[in-house]
Amino acid sequence: MKLFGKHIISFFVVSLMAANANADKVWLFEDVLIEAVVLSDVSGTIAAQIHMDHANQSDNNSYVCAPTSQNKIVSYWNGSASSLLQTFLSTAMAAQAQGLRVDIMVDTSSCNTSNNWPNDGANGLGFYLQGIRIKGPDYDLP
Repeated sequence: MKLFGKHIISFFVVSLMAANANADKVWLFEDVLIEAVVLSDVSGTIAAQIHMDHANQSDNNSYVCAPTSQNKIVSYWNGSASSLLQTFLSTAMAAQAQGLRVDIMVDTSSCNTSNNWPNDGANGLGFYLQGIRIKGPDYDLP
């Protein structure tokens, strides 16, 4: 099965956005590999966590969120298993399963540091996930 010509997978998922138009949405991480995808429910809040192979910020190092920098995670959280949460999960798992690099967009004005979400480093879910861009093996973004 071929998609977009010569490559099995060379698809591009751009900017799955939440409705908050005032948020500071930035493609903060580029060319990361997804190491793990975690789905959790704590006290009725459902979160999809993406664990990255590195969290070197591509845009501006002035954005600080301890759970993201210490645990190399970003997350999308909601009070239900919304269709957007499910889309983020399936997109992240597809990229992870195929070993494709991704760019990750976050809302830099939203950093979850709740003690209800324990991790190996700083507690919390980190920056709020806003988009995943999957890069095909030979795809260069404009």
